[in-house]
Amino acid sequence: MTIIDFSIEVYLIFFDNLIVAVDMDEKPKHEEQMTNISFFTFHKRKDSLIYRKDSRNQTFDMFSATVILLGCAYGTDPFFFGGGFDCGFGLMIFLVTFVFALVIFSYFLMMKCWIYGVTFSYRTLWETTISKRLSFLPDLFIFLNYLSWVLYYYDEAYWMFIEIMNYFFPGRPKWVDSKFFVNYAITALTSLNIIFQKELSGFFYMSIIKIVSITVATEINVLKLVTRLNDQTFSINANIINRPNNFAKICAFIAYAVGVFGNNALIEHIVQFVSKPTYKRITISYIIAEILSFTYIMSNSFCSIFMFSHSSFYENFLFYYDPNEPGAIVTKICCYIFLLTTIYPFQWLASRHLTQIFSSSWELSNWQEIWFIPQCFACLVTILMSTAWTYMSTYVGLFANFFMMAGYIMLYYILPPIFFLRLFKQETRKMPWTISSLFLLIVGIFLFSYTLVNNFIELVRWARPIGYD
Repeated sequence: MTIIDFSIEVYLIFFDNLIVAVDMDEKPKHEEQMTNISFFTFHKRKDSLIYRKDSRNQTFDMFSATVILLGCAYGTDPFFFGGGFDCGFGLMIFLVTFVFALVIFSYFLMMKCWIYGVTFSYRTLWETTISKRLSFLPDLFIFLNYLSWVLYYYDEAYWMFIEIMNYFFPGRPKWVDSKFFVNYAITALTSLNIIFQKELSGFFYMSIIKIVSITVATEINVLKLVTRLNDQTFSINANIINRPNNFAKICAFIAYAVGVFGNNALIEHIVQFVSKPTYKRITISYIIAEILSFTYIMSNSFCSIFMFSHSSFYENFLFYYDPNEPGAIVTKICCYIFLLTTIYPFQWLASRHLTQIFSSSWELSNWQEIWFIPQCFACLVTILMSTAWTYMSTYVGLFANFFMMAGYIMLYYILPPIFFLRLFKQETRKMPWTISSLFLLIVGIFLFSYTLVNNFIELVRWARPIGYD
């Protein structure tokens, strides 16, 4: 047994043996039993199927599923994330690790609520545990979440493109300075490829390119840090702030971390094309992708802190390098490739859930029969919104912050515990899970309320977002 297999077994044993969980192999015997949600309170085995896969669907192995999960997990946040550690280095390491653990816990809560043949998405979980009314809200949250990230990435892609062109063409052409041209002719035009992707599985090779890009950039950053550490005149102590400070920025950064680590919205797509979507197989793919994501993010964060005393999670620390420094341009090219290969799947996810807001959660077997027209329309709307919003205001980030935080905090910290508490409200044997769910819900409500109120105040005042400087 490898170390990874052992770690996964520990996760599964820990989360399975706290309480008796749902058995996904059981299906309701008649329609009346679906109204009594306590009917689904059987023990869930690790080899239980969590999705009734149609034979017409694509079949991907676990490796491919893990690659897609990792490739569609986050954007260039590893190069921004270190900007929040100036609020107290030790405290922030603890809080970030705690947030990461809670995100994983929210995944297990969501999995406990999945019912074989009945639920397979946030929307179907809402319909089963809460009500069919307002069941479009989970898809709306997912849409707002991914669209808001894309707004930032479009702007960042423009500035990274300028930086690369400056290196190779000191007297760059005038068209390079046109944000309109770069956003529409390069980023938006190349984004049209998402129209032809039926499901998230179509981004497999793109995910590989993205993973290679972040790996190369991370290795160069780590190598540069090691080179500086070998210089006797360099010390990281001057760049580390240990004393906790700035409560408002701490809350904003923690809320940001939830969105960076959150990956649960991808599961409803992954289960539809992975071979044998059992509880254990999906969990292994999810945990591996999350651990690798955490490793990439924290490695680059430490590089930014130790080398540059990074203090704003709205600034890419790659811009702190001397443009002529060896290897710096390679990291920026990798970052640009990484950006584009993030923008495409994020726009696809926003488009897919925009379609579902006005219909229902589409299973791949049914979606393949009608996909092109709604997908084409939704993708065009999303791409146009992504490009146009960058010209609406200098402070478009305020709007993005407001909607983005509303989306991902609801998805990862509020909805999973609500689903669990509703589904198992009559079960007294699940007290540890119930207490943990209530704790996660309280944390989610606090972050949701505090950060949204602050973002709303900043929006009204037309001020810079918390953590900008």
